[in-house]
Amino acid sequence: MSISSVSSNLYSSLAQLFQRGSEPNSSVADETLKMPPPPKEKSGMLQDLQSTLADLGITSSDDSDSDDQLQSFMDTLMSTLQAQGAGGSPASSGTHPMKRDLQSLLNKLNSGDTDSDSGLSQLQSQFSSLLDSLGASDSDVSLTQFLQSFADQLPDGSVKTGSLLNLTA
Repeated sequence: MSISSVSSNLYSSLAQLFQRGSEPNSSVADETLKMPPPPKEKSGMLQDLQSTLADLGITSSDDSDSDDQLQSFMDTLMSTLQAQGAGGSPASSGTHPMKRDLQSLLNKLNSGDTDSDSGLSQLQSQFSSLLDSLGASDSDVSLTQFLQSFADQLPDGSVKTGSLLNLTA
């Protein structure tokens, strides 16, 4: 078999494959539509939240309901931190911004003035739902304990942004 006949056969096969794949009723198109979506990877923060739960004796399950509840809790936590505007000047304190914001939120929770803040009420509700989804509704872990443990895991120093790269040949 010569090179020209091999390339001709290859070209013909590829042309048929592309033609079949572009037809709406082709089996190739059907097969690509039936492929499952890639698994969702958990963000670093979701993994940190799970680690905090584990440190407090609450094991997370791999079901989608608990993952959804954890994601909802994280979203509510972030929006609560953002809404309260706890940050102040990011460079002034030398503290990790999220740790500083969490400490401000913890101060609010410890003051007992949570009824007037709908964000804190929603956060408490999301935390209760999270515990329910993990089968830990009878746990003694409070939102305050959880947030303090999570804040303790964050680094103390400020976040460094940017970097200096020296490339020499």
